[in-house]
Amino acid sequence: MRFRYDFLGLMVFSVVFTACSSSQYIGSFSSVDTEREKQINDDDIRKAFEANPQITLPASMSIYNASRDKYPFQDSVLTVKNISRAVEISPALLNPDGYYYSQQHEIYAHSSTIPEPINLMKLRLYAAQSKSDLVMFVSSSTGYDERSNLLSILYAGLVTIPIIPGRNAELTTYLEAYIFDVRNGLLYSSYRDKRTFKKRFVKVGFAANIDEIKQQQIDEMMPDFLSYVRSTITHPDLQLTQE
Repeated sequence: MRFRYDFLGLMVFSVVFTACSSSQYIGSFSSVDTEREKQINDDDIRKAFEANPQITLPASMSIYNASRDKYPFQDSVLTVKNISRAVEISPALLNPDGYYYSQQHEIYAHSSTIPEPINLMKLRLYAAQSKSDLVMFVSSSTGYDERSNLLSILYAGLVTIPIIPGRNAELTTYLEAYIFDVRNGLLYSSYRDKRTFKKRFVKVGFAANIDEIKQQQIDEMMPDFLSYVRSTITHPDLQLTQE
């Protein structure tokens, strides 16, 4: 009998201890890297200074969505006035290993992985093949954290675990984007934003709502994101000037 109580006590201790906190980070497939394998020198910097803005309206845009979730950035960008066409470039073209592996292994897709840098020249090449004037790199990532609260002591009943809101949850979604000129590689603008969701006293299993909450957070950021795209392509200093 004593062994049974000791075993039960060990189970309770393990459950409460492991329930203290948990976190996960869902990163993007890729990050953008201009010249990962090349030593940048003064001549490269001089050429960058000599590159001139050359946006003409209406403009066509290629979009590389490095996010692990499939958000319709292409459809959203097409709602912006003066965007005549939007073409999506799949991560399968620039980061096939990470892209296909994550589709086959769900655990990998939700692990804390570092995004693999992709070559900007290749991205511009694919955009040029689609006859786009601009190329946008966009990605979203999510950090999720759960911590036990005062009610977690009631988990000691074991059977009460599913019904006791003994957790506090916090989810932050990040959105970033860069717009480049396809022809000369000029960086026109960059964008960063985030939304944070906090909820106290949630039950075990609340993490199943991550995707839905992230979708809502990206939806909330869309007006500012589209305003960023609109202000970039219509900025007077970025327009092609006629000599």
